[in-house]
Amino acid sequence: MEEEAGRTQYLLVTHQSPDFDAISAIFTWLFANGKKASDADISFGFVWPGKRWTKPCSPNTIVAHFDTGCVYNPKTHDFDHHQKDNHWPSAARAVFESFSHLHKDTLLREMIEFTDKVDSASQMNDEDKVDRDLRKALNDQLREINRGR
Repeated sequence: MEEEAGRTQYLLVTHQSPDFDAISAIFTWLFANGKKASDADISFGFVWPGKRWTKPCSPNTIVAHFDTGCVYNPKTHDFDHHQKDNHWPSAARAVFESFSHLHKDTLLREMIEFTDKVDSASQMNDEDKVDRDLRKALNDQLREINRGR
């Protein structure tokens, strides 16, 4: 991560072989903060699912966790939905709900609703066969893309 002296850097961390939820959560955070993945102050880190970033960072680096780490706390930049008292059906939903200025964006809201279904619909409701098959097909495709890296 290249750093300018004193300039805040952002290390966006998710689990290895990111799924649609992890990617959507990071995209939503970038959008909420007016950032792009290619910005000089943005870098990415990957950890085992459920784990947190433990490597040392400079004092001006903010580490944000998405879909990993088992913590939801927007004040500490933690956006996971796997903690024991789960509040959100997806990490993308956790990010979206943390930034009220995003709520009026219809297209983003639809993406979040889709992410909810793809990531955890079978865990949150009695999903029908069409939704289950769609979720499975999309996750299978993402798995193949991840294998091809």
